[in-house]
Amino acid sequence: MARNIQREFVKYYKERLASLGFIKVKGRQPYFVRVINDEILHIIAPYGENSSEQGYKAFTLRCAVATVYRQEINFETTPRHNGDWFVTYGKLMELKDSVYPAFDGARDLKIYYYNEDNMDETLKSVEEGIMNIVGELDKIIDMDSVMRWLLKYDSRNIIQSEWAIG
Repeated sequence: MARNIQREFVKYYKERLASLGFIKVKGRQPYFVRVINDEILHIIAPYGENSSEQGYKAFTLRCAVATVYRQEINFETTPRHNGDWFVTYGKLMELKDSVYPAFDGARDLKIYYYNEDNMDETLKSVEEGIMNIVGELDKIIDMDSVMRWLLKYDSRNIIQSEWAIG
């Protein structure tokens, strides 16, 4: 049976992310969630991307901040279907602080290319990205910091209306 990057990601990072307070959501999808103060969700998931490298597949990391008050949080769908409210690792690194306001190639540097032969190596290399994401999520501890996150990374989802999820 061919190896699936999402399954392999879950196997490789389940315990590592658990040590940081994240749990794997039950179900088929590869979401890892940490709950802060019973109302804030920190979410990390691998996300399949189109590969520009012949003979390789690609994925990136996505992250999100949500509250239990969000109109819809659906962990039964793929990270691709939740893509409108998730932030790519590349965007996170590009916008995280003013030191790198227009970091060239942020998208390409944050895409992980793999094939059957180097999948384990690729999974190990993702750890730096996870730690960068967790470092940013660690700053989101109250509703004020949630609003700052949303304004910076996801302003179109601050107000959700019925038509936005229909």
